[in-house]
Amino acid sequence: QSVLLSGKKLDALSYVLVVSPVCFLLLGSLMLLLVLLPPGALGAGLALPTAAKLQEFAPLLAANCALAFALNVSIALLIKNTSAVSYIFCGVLKDILAVLVSVVILHESISPMQCVSFSMQILAVVVWSLLKSKPENFENGLLVGVLTTLGISGGSKQPAAAAGA
Repeated sequence: QSVLLSGKKLDALSYVLVVSPVCFLLLGSLMLLLVLLPPGALGAGLALPTAAKLQEFAPLLAANCALAFALNVSIALLIKNTSAVSYIFCGVLKDILAVLVSVVILHESISPMQCVSFSMQILAVVVWSLLKSKPENFENGLLVGVLTTLGISGGSKQPAAAAGA
């Protein structure tokens, strides 16, 4: 995505126009497979709806299509204006926010492993943000860069010969 959207190669709507037929072919071939298989071959959950059910839910399906299109355009715009890594970080932050909402508002419980992994994800996002904002601080390593950027360490040190003169 970022290759197609970088620079002036493709704008967001052109990208969606290029990618949508490929998605349609993949999903259409899977739908064709479901039609050709005997009913219930893959389980009751993958049974195709009747024409009456499709007609009943047509407004919801149309709204879902419009929302999916808007989401694809917004994703393409985000990647074009930032980077693919920023898009991944937005997804990670969205997941963290969903878990925090479920814990705080819905009083769901999470395991210690989930706490550790989400903490590591938050730490990775913070370190990446620090690295992007002050790359010169990270020339001597990751830990030194984080400490220098946060103002905990003294930053660049003078050589021993220069300090004694």
